[in-house]
Amino acid sequence: MLKILATLCALGVGSAAALAQQQTPPVPPTGPTAVDCQQGWKADSKWTQEQFTAACAKLREGQKN
Repeated sequence: MLKILATLCALGVGSAAALAQQQTPPVPPTGPTAVDCQQGWKADSKWTQEQFTAACAKLREGQKN
């Protein structure tokens, strides 16, 4: 009986951990990458053209330092 209870507890912990992993949404990108900036803004982008341009300018400025 004790082995069954221990097994059930272990399965419950494993299931809870798996469920927690599945419900965690992926982290969205914080801005365009250098490759994105080289390719240019696209209308279906996650950012507005103004956001994209500003983020790429900031990225280029950071690369100069």
